[in-house]
Amino acid sequence: MEPELLLLHTDQGSQYRATDYRVLLKKHEISCSMSAKGCCWDNAVVESFFSTL
Repeated sequence: MEPELLLLHTDQGSQYRATDYRVLLKKHEISCSMSAKGCCWDNAVVESFFSTL
């Protein structure tokens, strides 16, 4: 079964906010999710999980 949506979560780095990057995501039907501005804890759970692998 294929997923209905691919969601890419990033911080608000300039490379992720760049127009060319956003156009590329849209072209491939990828939705972008960004962490809150100045919130370094958004990815903490995922980073903690991957550190255990």
